[in-house]
Amino acid sequence: MHRKQIWQPWMSQGRSVLNYSMEHIPHVVLGIPFAVFFMVVIASKEIYKANAYQFNVYKRRLMIRRPEDIPTEYRPFCS
Repeated sequence: MHRKQIWQPWMSQGRSVLNYSMEHIPHVVLGIPFAVFFMVVIASKEIYKANAYQFNVYKRRLMIRRPEDIPTEYRPFCS
């Protein structure tokens, strides 16, 4: 089955696909550390937010007075 060939401008300029693709290698290689850095920054922000939320939940739970926290003389019905 005949598949239509895609016209590649650099081929008509007498350059190979390998030669053309070599130009993109530094771009990709330099781009990966940047991507990783920004992913780490975003992830650490998310972790910080989740941690702050959990800490607030913890503080809210601490505010709830439990019967064993209150001395017996201040408890009605000796609960």
